[in-house]
Amino acid sequence: MGDTSLDYIDADGDINAQHYAFLVSEIEFDEIFERIRERRLSYWADPGRQERDQINTWDDGRGLYFDDPNGHLLEIITRPYGSGGTAVSRPHPLVARTLGPEDYGDRLSGTKTNFLE
Repeated sequence: MGDTSLDYIDADGDINAQHYAFLVSEIEFDEIFERIRERRLSYWADPGRQERDQINTWDDGRGLYFDDPNGHLLEIITRPYGSGGTAVSRPHPLVARTLGPEDYGDRLSGTKTNFLE
Protein backbone atom coordinates (compact mmCIF):
# COMPACT_ATOMS: atom_id res chain seq x y z
CA MET A 1 0.00 0.00 0.00
CA GLY A 2 2.75 2.43 -0.81
CA ASP A 3 3.56 4.90 1.94
CA THR A 4 0.70 3.82 4.21
CA SER A 5 1.38 2.90 7.81
CA LEU A 6 -1.00 1.74 10.48
CA ASP A 7 0.40 2.48 13.91
CA TYR A 8 -0.85 1.17 17.21
CA ILE A 9 -0.23 1.60 20.88
CA ASP A 10 -0.17 -0.96 23.66
CA ALA A 11 -2.83 -0.03 26.20
CA ASP A 12 -4.33 -1.45 29.35
CA GLY A 13 -8.03 -2.22 29.41
CA ASP A 14 -10.59 -2.68 26.68
CA ILE A 15 -10.14 -1.24 23.23
CA ASN A 16 -13.27 -0.03 21.48
CA ALA A 17 -13.94 -1.41 18.02
CA GLN A 18 -12.87 0.98 15.28
CA HIS A 19 -13.48 1.45 11.54
CA TYR A 20 -10.54 1.43 9.14
CA ALA A 21 -10.97 2.18 5.43
CA PHE A 22 -8.38 1.36 2.81
CA LEU A 23 -8.36 2.90 -0.67
CA VAL A 24 -7.17 0.17 -3.04
CA SER A 25 -6.82 -0.31 -6.79
CA GLU A 26 -9.29 -2.43 -8.74
CA ILE A 27 -6.70 -5.24 -8.92
CA GLU A 28 -6.04 -5.07 -5.17
CA PHE A 29 -9.79 -5.10 -4.50
CA ASP A 30 -10.15 -8.31 -6.53
CA GLU A 31 -7.23 -9.93 -4.68
CA ILE A 32 -8.53 -8.95 -1.22
CA PHE A 33 -12.10 -9.93 -2.10
CA GLU A 34 -10.88 -13.35 -3.29
CA ARG A 35 -9.11 -13.90 0.08
CA ILE A 36 -12.28 -12.87 1.95
CA ARG A 37 -14.32 -15.42 -0.04
CA GLU A 38 -11.67 -18.16 0.31
CA ARG A 39 -11.76 -17.72 4.08
CA ARG A 40 -15.57 -17.60 4.03
CA LEU A 41 -15.61 -14.34 5.95
CA SER A 42 -18.85 -12.43 6.20
CA TYR A 43 -18.89 -9.16 4.29
CA TRP A 44 -21.39 -6.38 3.69
CA ALA A 45 -22.04 -3.56 1.25
CA ASP A 46 -22.77 -1.14 4.10
CA PRO A 47 -21.32 -0.21 7.48
CA GLY A 48 -24.59 -1.07 9.22
CA ARG A 49 -24.17 -4.69 8.11
CA GLN A 50 -27.61 -4.84 6.50
CA GLU A 51 -26.56 -5.89 2.97
CA ARG A 52 -24.74 -9.16 3.60
CA ASP A 53 -22.73 -10.90 0.86
CA GLN A 54 -22.93 -7.83 -1.37
CA ILE A 55 -20.51 -5.14 -2.47
CA ASN A 56 -21.45 -1.49 -2.97
CA THR A 57 -20.86 0.56 -6.09
CA TRP A 58 -20.82 4.00 -4.48
CA ASP A 59 -19.05 6.71 -6.49
CA ASP A 60 -19.05 4.26 -9.42
CA GLY A 61 -16.36 2.23 -7.66
CA ARG A 62 -16.55 -0.88 -5.51
CA GLY A 63 -16.47 -1.28 -1.75
CA LEU A 64 -17.23 -3.68 1.04
CA TYR A 65 -16.96 -4.05 4.81
CA PHE A 66 -15.75 -6.99 6.87
CA ASP A 67 -14.73 -7.66 10.48
CA ASP A 68 -11.18 -8.35 11.54
CA PRO A 69 -10.60 -11.04 14.21
CA ASN A 70 -10.66 -8.36 16.96
CA GLY A 71 -14.04 -6.96 15.94
CA HIS A 72 -12.82 -3.88 14.07
CA LEU A 73 -14.77 -3.00 10.93
CA LEU A 74 -12.48 -2.97 7.91
CA GLU A 75 -13.46 -1.40 4.60
CA ILE A 76 -11.91 -1.60 1.16
CA ILE A 77 -12.92 0.93 -1.50
CA THR A 78 -11.73 1.65 -5.02
CA ARG A 79 -12.86 5.31 -5.10
CA PRO A 80 -12.44 7.93 -2.34
CA TYR A 81 -15.58 8.95 -0.46
CA GLY A 82 -17.55 11.48 -2.49
CA SER A 83 -15.14 11.40 -5.43
CA GLY A 84 -17.99 10.93 -7.87
CA GLY A 85 -19.97 13.86 -6.53
CA THR A 86 -23.69 13.61 -7.18
CA ALA A 87 -23.41 13.01 -10.93
CA VAL A 88 -22.48 9.32 -10.70
CA SER A 89 -25.01 6.50 -10.90
CA ARG A 90 -24.53 5.61 -7.19
CA PRO A 91 -23.37 8.66 -5.15
CA HIS A 92 -21.83 7.85 -1.79
CA PRO A 93 -24.51 8.16 0.94
CA LEU A 94 -22.28 10.58 2.88
CA VAL A 95 -22.45 12.94 -0.11
CA ALA A 96 -25.98 12.46 -1.45
CA ARG A 97 -28.71 10.97 0.68
CA THR A 98 -30.78 8.32 -1.11
CA LEU A 99 -34.34 9.50 -1.59
CA GLY A 100 -37.13 7.46 -0.07
CA PRO A 101 -40.89 7.40 -0.64
CA GLU A 102 -41.40 10.21 1.87
CA ASP A 103 -39.34 12.50 -0.37
CA TYR A 104 -41.73 12.14 -3.29
CA GLY A 105 -44.93 13.25 -1.54
CA ASP A 106 -48.00 13.06 -3.78
CA ARG A 107 -45.95 12.18 -6.87
CA LEU A 108 -46.06 8.47 -5.97
CA SER A 109 -49.84 8.46 -5.58
CA GLY A 110 -50.41 9.81 -9.07
CA THR A 111 -51.75 13.09 -7.75
CA LYS A 112 -50.30 15.98 -9.70
CA THR A 113 -48.81 18.63 -7.46
CA ASN A 114 -48.30 22.21 -8.61
CA PHE A 115 -45.13 23.36 -6.89
CA LEU A 116 -45.59 26.96 -8.09
CA GLU A 117 -48.68 27.61 -5.95
